[in-house]
Amino acid sequence: MAQKKEINQDGEQPEVDLKDLMPPEDPKGGAKPIKPFNPQPDPPA
Repeated sequence: MAQKKEINQDGEQPEVDLKDLMPPEDPKGGAKPIKPFNPQPDPPA
């Protein structure tokens, strides 16, 4: 768990973070929590 905090400080979000934020029911939804989680908004594709 300490590793996750260190990575968050760096600003990088590993797959473990996405799984922790999103339930295993929605694997695709993992990309959604990264938007509000990141201070920088993702540019529209």
